[in-house]
Amino acid sequence: METVSCNLCGSSSSTLLFTSSDQVFGRGEEFGIVKCDACDLVYLSPRPTADEMGAYYPPEYQEEIRKLIDRMRSNALLQKGLAMLRKRRSPPDSPPGRVLDIGCSFGDYLLYLQARGWTVEGIEKDPDAARHAKDSGLAVYAGDAADVLPTLPAERFDIVTLWQVLEHMVDPLGCLQEVHRILRPGGMVMLEVPNFACLAARWFGPSWFPLEIPRHLFHFTPETLTKMLARTGYSLLPIEWIPSPEALVWSLRLLRNRRRGSSDGRAGGSLSLNPFMATLAFPVSWALSRMGQADHMGIRARKNP
Repeated sequence: METVSCNLCGSSSSTLLFTSSDQVFGRGEEFGIVKCDACDLVYLSPRPTADEMGAYYPPEYQEEIRKLIDRMRSNALLQKGLAMLRKRRSPPDSPPGRVLDIGCSFGDYLLYLQARGWTVEGIEKDPDAARHAKDSGLAVYAGDAADVLPTLPAERFDIVTLWQVLEHMVDPLGCLQEVHRILRPGGMVMLEVPNFACLAARWFGPSWFPLEIPRHLFHFTPETLTKMLARTGYSLLPIEWIPSPEALVWSLRLLRNRRRGSSDGRAGGSLSLNPFMATLAFPVSWALSRMGQADHMGIRARKNP
């Protein structure tokens, strides 16, 4: 375990908000969620070291994500959610250019863009997922983004995407700086992260599933993410508030399990999603998004000169 300073402003002064056991394996390990006293960035400290973190990304981690996507494709109700997801993550209407997807997993999103005329590349840390993406004919760099990004040419990409990735990174500020370097003038970074300032985060507290302790090292609010993007050279476009019924369902399940004293920390042990429960949760999630209180936020920001 290591104690870290604020990634945004460098301050070593922070206030403990709460402690929570891990949500991955339910082994009872306690981690602290702290808020920087200088700039309000919320982050995990102490946190697992780089060597220790590998234990929280077992081989089945990416496979669970793949199974969830396959289930969304095969269920009529969840298909609508998948269609909304793809529409939300589509680049701006413009002549297709070159896009880099950081954390591309098995490459489903890249194949979707490639079919629409984009030249696509990806970065994936999980070796099996990267291999699968390459076997699909995709240009994918296998390795940690922190190691791969500095090797890429400057001003190579029109779009760089990070879908539910930035919160996992050891150095999100450094990542955004490298993304700025490889974007062409006027290029855009597109990303999604959980919204720590939302109502559900207050309702559920340590049982709010998007905390995903300890894999999520940073917990952004609109204010702290705006500060980080401004510091790294971007102009932020209006934030999109994203309905996330699955976050409500998994948070409720996790809260129930913890109240029952279950050792099952991962809201049921897998990323299974009941279509009926997701349908019931959607109106609540949609209403929260209309209020600017969604569990997740979508960000588009342009590279400043």
